Amino acid sequence: MNSFVSSTLPGQRCTIMATMFHTRWMRQKCPTSPVQRKKLETFSKVQQSSDPVEREEKCLALLKTDGNSLSDEDVLYLIERKKLLPYRLEKDLQDANRAVNIRRMLYVKTQRIRDEVLQNVPFEGYDFSIATKACCENTIGYIPVPIGLVGPLLLDDVKLMVPMATTEGTLLASTNRGLKALLMAGGVKSYVYRNGMSRSPVVEFPTVEGCCKLSVWLQDAANFQLVKKKFDETSRFARLTKITTSLSGRLLFIRFVSTTGDAMGMNMVSKGSENSLRWLNDMFPSMKIISLSGNFCTDKKTIGGKLDRRTRPIRRL
Repeated sequence: MNSFVSSTLPGQRCTIMATMFHTRWMRQKCPTSPVQRKKLETFSKVQQSSDPVEREEKCLALLKTDGNSLSDEDVLYLIERKKLLPYRLEKDLQDANRAVNIRRMLYVKTQRIRDEVLQNVPFEGYDFSIATKACCENTIGYIPVPIGLVGPLLLDDVKLMVPMATTEGTLLASTNRGLKALLMAGGVKSYVYRNGMSRSPVVEFPTVEGCCKLSVWLQDAANFQLVKKKFDETSRFARLTKITTSLSGRLLFIRFVSTTGDAMGMNMVSKGSENSLRWLNDMFPSMKIISLSGNFCTDKKTIGGKLDRRTRPIRRL
């Protein structure tokens, strides 16, 4: 190779030497697994397409067969061409961690967020495959929070160590002192005397008579079972336990109370209530649904605690 290089013209010699250096550098810096070599080869073929339409078609074809074959630049190109949506990258690429990285690149490139800001938001060393499915959308990283242990907490004759994640200084120390006092006093006994989550839609009738008829109809045990069937079919865990009503002129507030398994369950109860309301609307065509929440179910008012807004435990020392 050296003799070949020396026998070429100066301009050609520079080009050949640059190519040799680039090839050697790529071999050193880039992974050499078959899958990643294929990705590099595919990347070079796509990048060679000078026609934007042709490049777009090639990228979309590769995305359908194997999203890992696309380079990050090609993914950003498809986003720029509005062929990919930033919030759907996890689903389209089938790689949550890569989707987070590309989204970070996108927001820096489009100047939605400064690069120096993102430097303080880590994203490596974290498995986003679960978090981005149900916990967070449009993810760009995570924030580590210190976790400490306090205890033991003697609860129902069982000693428990309690993990607490916080950045508030002295919080764990003061909590630990309180738990020590409880331990010395003999511990804590707990009981659950009420368990339920509620949603209280508000509906309107042309006359007060219509409100009264629906209110009485809902109190019938057989009718309750019909509504319960519609409510329960929306969830594996939510189970309707009670319906109460409150009348205010031509407005009727219907309070659905449901158990929700181990979850807080507000979304479960909302889905069940909405499904029940739609069914009731067919039974009572003159009924008009005003709002899925009539402000009669909120836990930010005294009524929420006195009725069935949430699990009601009681502790005894």
